Amino acid sequence: MVDKVFTRQGIYPFQLRTSVTKNQANPGARSLRGPAREMPGSHRHRVSVTPPPPPPRHAVLLGIDGLPVASLHAALALGLAPNLKALRDEGAYTDDARVTSPSSSFSSWASTLFGVPPEFHGINDTWRFTDSVRPATYAKQTLWPNLFVAAREQRPALSTAAYFSWPPLAKLLLPKRSLNASVLQPCGNCNECRIVEPKLVDAYAEALKAHQYELSWLYIDVIDECGHMYGTSWPGYLKLVRRVDAWVGRVLKALEASGMRSRTTILVMSDHGRLAPEGKSHGGFTTAELAVQWLLVG
Repeated sequence: MVDKVFTRQGIYPFQLRTSVTKNQANPGARSLRGPAREMPGSHRHRVSVTPPPPPPRHAVLLGIDGLPVASLHAALALGLAPNLKALRDEGAYTDDARVTSPSSSFSSWASTLFGVPPEFHGINDTWRFTDSVRPATYAKQTLWPNLFVAAREQRPALSTAAYFSWPPLAKLLLPKRSLNASVLQPCGNCNECRIVEPKLVDAYAEALKAHQYELSWLYIDVIDECGHMYGTSWPGYLKLVRRVDAWVGRVLKALEASGMRSRTTILVMSDHGRLAPEGKSHGGFTTAELAVQWLLVG
């Protein structure tokens, strides 16, 4: 059997394993593995072995902007997030994942999509790139490769998509040729996102069924925008969490309808929490702002 190691340059043989093992009774001797001999008077017992499931062929990243852990727990306790609860029961999660500092949307999503902290990708708390911090080996104005670019380096034919509503995120998704679909349906405040994002989710769900993307990202902004406007103590805030949970359910139904569900890895995460107790702001260095849910299924 030949093991392989995956690098950015390709797949290379790493180690050749032999089937020769040491004889336990005589460590100095060696024996070859082979079929066990049947002793006289013995009986064979047929053992049923369930083969392992095939590896996932699809990956879905569900990004919920600005969902604080305390509000998530409140929604779960009230039964307002049944789809997220089902995913948590099925998969593995932590509610103490930490975002990179500062706990702001643009830098945190850059860290997520680039897979490195701000010390490498150079995005701090502004909505623009700067050459003041970048890898020393990169030329000026060079963008750190995002996950779609890195995946395409390994598999050039990989089908990819990003559906999002916050316009600055388009800067993190360059070059566009790394995406089969880059769909921006912009919204700039709480009220706009409550109108726009249901359509965005529907478009993403239908595209999943039609194209069965192998790597895709759906970004949802309404919880963050309404948090900025009203705070987490607003009576309608947990209703928004319930609405977003229903959108998660819409995506799960699309995966089921397309036959992708059992072959898909799903990651649900947020980019930051909110400053307690009002919950209107973020960007600081507190647990409430840095701790987020990180939920993996499949």
